[in-house]
Amino acid sequence: MTEQRFSVGAAPQVLIAHIDGDIHIEAWDEAAILVESDGKIRELYQEGEALMVQNCNDDLSLRVPGGAQIRIEHSHGDLDISGVAAVSCDHISGDVEIESIGGPVELGNLAGDLEIDGAPEVRAAKHIGGDVELRSVARAELQHISGDLQTSGVPALRLGQVDGDVEIIGLAESLEAEHISGDLELEAAPQAAVSVGDVGGDVELRGGRRMQCGQIGGDCSITSPLVDTLMLGNVGGHLEAPQVEELRLGNVGGDVELAGVTARARSAMSAAMRTSAV
Repeated sequence: MTEQRFSVGAAPQVLIAHIDGDIHIEAWDEAAILVESDGKIRELYQEGEALMVQNCNDDLSLRVPGGAQIRIEHSHGDLDISGVAAVSCDHISGDVEIESIGGPVELGNLAGDLEIDGAPEVRAAKHIGGDVELRSVARAELQHISGDLQTSGVPALRLGQVDGDVEIIGLAESLEAEHISGDLELEAAPQAAVSVGDVGGDVELRGGRRMQCGQIGGDCSITSPLVDTLMLGNVGGHLEAPQVEELRLGNVGGDVELAGVTARARSAMSAAMRTSAV
């Protein structure tokens, strides 16, 4: 068993690479880093305020100061980190759990699920192979998710491609998304703006007064009291919406039900229906 302690300052940098087992990292109040593993660590050394931990053939556990910045590359097991200042990880084969991070979270390729609870900023520039759950993240940008996405308390969200379903609760500012293959279920504040390239399944929007979506494969249901701007491409199924001030609409495959339609919106809808009939 390996157990070694390193004296550091309040904000050390920790580089971890090529770990065969799981990785557990948590913050503590001491000005030191404690490294523990039942296996063999081939490279374990300190250079000033930086600690290198590389090539471990078993699980790895670290206790670090709360100001530590953690970078992890090439891990074959699960990863859980809590209470540190910043996190960067890439090429993680297992699931990733991150909690109570003081600064940015930078993510590369992740093969499994991702769960984050508490961070000011999350950026995933590459591919996440599993499901993603975000809670209490001030701003998130995710490029490609193979599974489902669930968020709660994420005011601003930018998405590239999501292959599964998307459920968003508590959108306070904006949603920008390029492509969602499954359903989109969204609960938004009145001031929130929603812009989506296309959705393969159904769309359900609760709250929010501005929505733009290119194509919707299924039904579209909007239950906001009032929508200022609704711009939709083609809708494969039914469309149900409340009072709409400004409406731009493509073809609708099913029924259309709009409550309290203004003259401006009614004119736009009639033009869309005439174009569809031709």
